[in-house]
Amino acid sequence: MGTLIQRHQRFVLWIDSVASVLVCPQDEIWVGQAVDASGVQLPFQANLRRRHLKLLRQDGRYWLQSPERAAGAGAEAAGDSEDSPTLIASGSEISLSEGLGLRLRIPSPLTSTAVLDYLGPLRSVPRTDFAVLMAQACLMGSSSQHHILIPELNQATLFYQGGDLSLRCEQPMTVQGESVPAVVKLRDGDHVESADFALTLEVL
Repeated sequence: MGTLIQRHQRFVLWIDSVASVLVCPQDEIWVGQAVDASGVQLPFQANLRRRHLKLLRQDGRYWLQSPERAAGAGAEAAGDSEDSPTLIASGSEISLSEGLGLRLRIPSPLTSTAVLDYLGPLRSVPRTDFAVLMAQACLMGSSSQHHILIPELNQATLFYQGGDLSLRCEQPMTVQGESVPAVVKLRDGDHVESADFALTLEVL
């Protein structure tokens, strides 16, 4: 049996027939090159610096610290220095290098959790379709306000309970083939199934 997944740990959601999602719960996220000892939370196989830029979450808002500036709606410099953080709003695009970038979205007003869409042929390590910067909760379901779209699902919510990752779903579900309550704490390697979704968790 795997260990409980805690607040400081990154993990991947392998969601059957939907997506693979890298979830980063830290308030400070380094983006950079996927090389040993780079110490980044969001590594890519790309022509980037080892520590290319830093994303900060503070008081429900996101800031970018990098010589590169966020492009698009909602980017606002917080100072005149090149190293001053830049406030980035939902919909902002962040250029990483030529043809490669990230788009930050905050789909739900209920939580400051953000989605990072990969722009261009970005390949994360491990290979995922997009990333979630998880704050209070990560919402999964079929509407545009969900962080992870699962077409047949009304809603399931990932959140932290006593520092451990938990899942709430009103539909009957199983973990490792055993029926569980509507709220269950999750462990590394758990396989969760309901009538509308199936996923496996892997701690990095």
